Amino acid sequence: MYVLGRYCLASLTYLLFLSALPAQVPDAREALFVRAGETDSLALSARYYTAVTRRQDGTELLDSLTGAAYHKLGVVAYLQDSLPRAAHYFREAVRVRETVYPEAHNDVAHSLGNLGLMYQLMKELDSAAVAVGRANAIYETLPTVDSLNWLRSLNTLGLLAFTLERYQLGRSASYRAVRLVGEMEDPDPYEAFVTYYRAARIQLRLDAAEEALPLAQRAVALAPAVPEEQLLPGAYNLLGLVQRALEDYEASYASFTAARRLLEAQNEDSPDLAFVYANVADYHGRVGEREAFYTYDRRAKEQFVRAQLLDEYYALDHVPQYLGAWGQRQEALDWLDEAIAYLTESKDVRDTVVHTEELNADIVPLIKLLERRAETYTALAREDQALRDYRKLFTLQRSLRAEAGDNASRQYYSQHLRPTFDRAIELYYRAYRETGDSTLLWEAFLLSEQSRASTLLANLQAGRPEGRIQELTERVAELERRVAPGPSALRDTLELTRLQLQRLQGGDQAPAVAVAITRDALREHLRRSGTTLLEYHLSGTLNLLFVFTPTGELSAVPLTLSHELTQHITDWRTAITESSYRRKSLRTDAVQAQLDARFVELGRQLAEQLLPSSVSELSLSGPLPRKPAVWPRLCIIPDGPLHYLPFAALPLGEAALPLRYGELPYLATRYELQHAYSATHLLELDRRASTAHQRVLTAFAPSFAGTSDGPLAQRSAGEVLRSGRGLSGLRYNQEEVAQIAELFADAAVYRGAEASKERFVEVVGDSRILHLSSHGMVDSERPELSFIAFAQTADSLQRDQLLYFNDLYTLPLDNELTVLSACETSLGKLAPGETTMSLASAFAAAGARSTLTTLWQVDDEATKLLTVAFYRALADGVDRATALHAAQHQLLTSGDYAHPYYWSGMALHGQAGPLPVASDDELVLDWWGWLIVGVALLLSLGYFLRFLYQGRPEVQLRR
Repeated sequence: MYVLGRYCLASLTYLLFLSALPAQVPDAREALFVRAGETDSLALSARYYTAVTRRQDGTELLDSLTGAAYHKLGVVAYLQDSLPRAAHYFREAVRVRETVYPEAHNDVAHSLGNLGLMYQLMKELDSAAVAVGRANAIYETLPTVDSLNWLRSLNTLGLLAFTLERYQLGRSASYRAVRLVGEMEDPDPYEAFVTYYRAARIQLRLDAAEEALPLAQRAVALAPAVPEEQLLPGAYNLLGLVQRALEDYEASYASFTAARRLLEAQNEDSPDLAFVYANVADYHGRVGEREAFYTYDRRAKEQFVRAQLLDEYYALDHVPQYLGAWGQRQEALDWLDEAIAYLTESKDVRDTVVHTEELNADIVPLIKLLERRAETYTALAREDQALRDYRKLFTLQRSLRAEAGDNASRQYYSQHLRPTFDRAIELYYRAYRETGDSTLLWEAFLLSEQSRASTLLANLQAGRPEGRIQELTERVAELERRVAPGPSALRDTLELTRLQLQRLQGGDQAPAVAVAITRDALREHLRRSGTTLLEYHLSGTLNLLFVFTPTGELSAVPLTLSHELTQHITDWRTAITESSYRRKSLRTDAVQAQLDARFVELGRQLAEQLLPSSVSELSLSGPLPRKPAVWPRLCIIPDGPLHYLPFAALPLGEAALPLRYGELPYLATRYELQHAYSATHLLELDRRASTAHQRVLTAFAPSFAGTSDGPLAQRSAGEVLRSGRGLSGLRYNQEEVAQIAELFADAAVYRGAEASKERFVEVVGDSRILHLSSHGMVDSERPELSFIAFAQTADSLQRDQLLYFNDLYTLPLDNELTVLSACETSLGKLAPGETTMSLASAFAAAGARSTLTTLWQVDDEATKLLTVAFYRALADGVDRATALHAAQHQLLTSGDYAHPYYWSGMALHGQAGPLPVASDDELVLDWWGWLIVGVALLLSLGYFLRFLYQGRPEVQLRR
């Protein structure tokens, strides 16, 4: 009754208030609106603004003034510390303003921006990102924009992206905000400061300290213009962090000291001072000044406690870092136990599974602390406890990676998580060696799997975008390659387009589905094809080769590799190229012998390092179920620079000079070879349903009007693009596709000018096999510039007829086999914790179940012979790996092309099993076909019945 009485009294008071107001005519409402803004009482302002929205009978007025009043009510509620009520009024303002303004309008965007800010303050971050994203989308389309509120909206979006770990979104928002400040004649000093400050933080988080430095310096310069906010200490602190990341420790100490002095002069408790003290302590710890370290760390903790932000103190890990470095490991462990217990609201989490929903702290600091504690346990020889912490942190990391909404964020995680994977794998392997427990080795193998190709899997599972998202994805890809060569006026357009794309994709995208990789599933996959899996895992301290046989036996072999492995591989690839010849060398015997010796020496060294004798014994153990079981098969999953190694050409036996290349024992003469990006990727391909296609084969053999090979002699695709010179014709590519097409009853072939990029995009998803015989160019530094060329009708380079690396992710591919009979299509930039960003991996991400690609600039005629032989074997019904093995063997024994330069650069990635060569239509009979089959069955049945009733025919027996 008390609540009901208060409600009635409040209602009566409100009605009396309305009756005391003048009639709700426009002038009176506007006057009331003005009066609401002039009063010093928030409660009275709220009453006036509420009255503006209603007629005298209490019904709502739907016009622009009502929208403005709701917006002001949201501001009042915010000032009264009622965030839910503020969000409610901003939602009402959006509703009314969208009704009043059917077209895009600054007022709608303004209310959406404030709504997003309320969501952010209430920790409803995904909703905040949606609201602010909608606001930015409106601002982008307005001919006359409210620059200040757009700037605020961009800054809010940048902070949200930073918090949500959506790094590409944060980078785009902060870049556009910085540009907007530069375009404003008289920007608001506070908003300008916030813009540079947040942009610097985002760049620093992305390890782009060089880009962050001028932004942080600009924030320091702008801070004094807003003296009432006391922004300068925070700016100095951020500058110190950037300088520390650049390893300019003395400059960072000077910046931290400047921040400390300013804050201490204010003589007040401040969270900012707590962070500054922590950073000063970090400096003293880094230079080994222990007493100063302890002093400033104690001051930092005291300030955090006063500010009730102890979780922020425990999220730092400089204390255990330096205690461990000074040999005080037990003290470091005690600190970590206390910190993790506090962050997880538990007295002891060492023997429990940590779930993200149970945490009262950011997941990232907890991961960092768990990793530090695992390292400390390892140093104390307490491996079991270290392994428990690694299991917990990898559980958290998987959830973090699954929520990453863009490739930039995924690659950031992969790069930063890879050292953690390396340390954990080493610990699991050591525990396995000590105990013999095979489950520990399987755990190490699973971690190796998680540390590779996650972006490829995420893109494969996401599928092809549709509609407006597809259009924007293609536009972003185009702008990225146009901006890649250097500074460009199109950078603004690129970042705006990225913001539009990320708004449509939203923050609630379905996370990547983790493929269940079990020993049984992997064993069954390998058993069906009689394949032995060789998975390499390279790290700074332990290099392992995991071997998984068709019978399910898993082992790991430690490898002793050259300290200059990348250079060793490069030198051997050069030796392959320089020693090559057709049939007979035209060099002097002495020169050729020297080149042969270098090829053998470098190749044997690599073979001995990567394929120890124990591996050969393991890979040949167990039955081979394939029929006929002629050649054992290896599936190689490389790591790091091994992606660039032509495994097929590794020499396995002794060789006398002068070399007879056609008679050498190579890895490819003893084994059928396939490559994979990960075992998880192979199982994902098994899981995916087959797609029906209109035809078996679609082949492209474009013509080129260029007269010089000059561009192909350049070092990268970027240089070719900058030169603008036309590509020279390929003598054998059209003959190649003609011979291949003859092997299949249902093939579509596009040659010459017909082999255009437009035609390719039109038919790319129609066939089971896609064959491209063309020029391919790679840029290992800027993969977005790597391309495959289609028909070029002019002597100068026609860029619109180039298919680029980042175009491929949007293709509706989903075919069984893509053959890229072009140069260097297996090469690309190596992304740590991922795989090469190559044309081959891009086709795999687009849905190709297997790809046949090259490691270097291939010989035109030899490539024609090899691919035709491959398809001929494929048409006979053999496995894809068997077909490649047969084709390579044919060139190896041909005489002309026995040198491995001509045959070993072609590699098969992905599925290696048989490929049906009949079209899907051929499997469906017309009505007359079924009639013939029915008649034949009836005749056979009649003959059978006659045989039963008449008995056996008489035969003459030998007596």
